[in-house]
Amino acid sequence: MQTARAGASVNVSAIRDHLHGGRENWREHERVVEIVSKDVTFDKSQSQASPEFLAKYGALIRHRGIIGCYMQTELGHGSNLVALETTAAYLPETQEFEIHSPTLTSSKWWSGALAKTATHGVVQAKLILNGEDHGPHLFVLQLRSLEDHKVMPNITIGDIGPKAFGGWGAIDHGYARFDHYRIPRMNMLSKFAQVTPEGQYVRPPHAKINYGGMLFIRSGMVTVAGWNLARAATISIRYATVRRQGGKTADGLELQVINYQSVHYRLLPILARAYVFIQLGSQLSQAFAQTSQQLADGDTSTLAEMHAMTSGLKVLATT
Repeated sequence: MQTARAGASVNVSAIRDHLHGGRENWREHERVVEIVSKDVTFDKSQSQASPEFLAKYGALIRHRGIIGCYMQTELGHGSNLVALETTAAYLPETQEFEIHSPTLTSSKWWSGALAKTATHGVVQAKLILNGEDHGPHLFVLQLRSLEDHKVMPNITIGDIGPKAFGGWGAIDHGYARFDHYRIPRMNMLSKFAQVTPEGQYVRPPHAKINYGGMLFIRSGMVTVAGWNLARAATISIRYATVRRQGGKTADGLELQVINYQSVHYRLLPILARAYVFIQLGSQLSQAFAQTSQQLADGDTSTLAEMHAMTSGLKVLATT
């Protein structure tokens, strides 16, 4: 392995820095990895939260005082947000939302970190005002006690069990059902669409603006896929470098497997895709950041394009 590395014609440090957007970003990455490796908590995008919500939860999120998960997919529906069944009915007399799972198929499903870890969840649910359906909106729910981590009353949570082909075995994907579970009005992510204390609906500048949370997740998928491919390629190429099989060379050792063209044919395209997806994911994340800033200013001109790009690249990078 040392001989192979010594014969490399590329500057490994330069490539590493380039993939991370510069040496300073790489050093920042190392610092973050060191912190996260000691703390399994994580947070979600706050781009759609109101100032009132951030005043209460901002510090908890920044300091990992709460652990989040995203709860969109249901047992009966996934990306088709219009068909989601979970409801959030507003009660003006108490200024609360009542989150409810009216059917078996409305059970939230496949949410990572839900089964064992998360204390809070960002839930996609149909907003109901005076019996009228205003479509899917985002709400923050406390799922477990911060004192003893027990599941909150009127919520049922469980693990969905083993996934196909053993995939994502380390992630506690879970399900959840809500039985008229009440949350304060401020727990609606209301930076754009809002509900007044009296129950009046304030429309967002764009009907699809609450897709931002989903776009945030999709925008990172390409980069994640690239780094996963890079890890797989690294392991495979390293093994092919030290593994010997076939005819003997002048030094009496068998040929390194890495020298066979058939191995090149199998491994090098994977390595190439890793570089492409990492670079593409970086550009996509930058585009998402720009779209988020525009949304904050009420400009929705790039929302449709961003939705199309993240949807297509999600399929490309994960298949």
